[in-house]
Amino acid sequence: MRWVATITLSGLMLLAAAVLGAREEESETAKAPRPPPPGEAAGEVELLAIRDGERLLLKEGQPLRFAAIRAPYPPIGQSLGRWPPVQVLSRRIEELAVDGLILYPASRDDRYGNRMANLWSLKEKVWLAEVLAGEGLAMVAPRALFAPEYAPVVAAERLAREAGLGIWSNPAHKVLCADDAWDGIDQLRVVQGRILETAVVSGNLFLNFGADWRRDFTLRLKAGRGKRRTEQLDLAQELRAHVIEVRGWIYYYGGPAIDLDNLGQITLVAPGAEKC
Repeated sequence: MRWVATITLSGLMLLAAAVLGAREEESETAKAPRPPPPGEAAGEVELLAIRDGERLLLKEGQPLRFAAIRAPYPPIGQSLGRWPPVQVLSRRIEELAVDGLILYPASRDDRYGNRMANLWSLKEKVWLAEVLAGEGLAMVAPRALFAPEYAPVVAAERLAREAGLGIWSNPAHKVLCADDAWDGIDQLRVVQGRILETAVVSGNLFLNFGADWRRDFTLRLKAGRGKRRTEQLDLAQELRAHVIEVRGWIYYYGGPAIDLDNLGQITLVAPGAEKC
């Protein structure tokens, strides 16, 4: 059994000693009625179409994306819309939406101006993101990892991963070791590895996972200013030599790299639970 603790800017969280107790609490929570998504409901809406498993068009003419989850992106050369896990995800969304949805707008849009929202199924009385993550059909979005209001979705995905449900049993979506991050170029993936060095260059904080920073897997974050910059640098130093997990869009930057919005995208892997 594995346990990961989320990293926040306040420092490294202590690894939970009562793992069994936490699991029992999650089991009891699963039996209870599920709470609605965060925020204020904006009324009932009807799903008209789904594109690529994560872009939704409502009958009311409102295109939007899920605020808390992302579709499982296929390897390079595969069409997102034709990727079998995405087709399974789309069919499940249609099932949940058959009797209509309640729209909960997110507090902000994404960096590309896409409207973000959470949805509640009138048919099954569930939060779509929590169910889809819990069934292993979708991944938690990187920004949702460090947003407290999405803790139920993060917990649901963790249980799905541990059980090997859905995409988590598919080799194309397995957790990548940092040395193999090249295999995830142009995909949203989870990567695990040990941070060897940290550096600040031209206002960017770099977390390096190999001896050759020009080709090995790297994380990059805007270093910020003042107190925030000091906190980031202190936390980065604490992370050195630890095995961590991180998720994000892997792109080519001399080698495979992920740009971070926040160090909260990083989770610390408990000793003995490492896969890499």
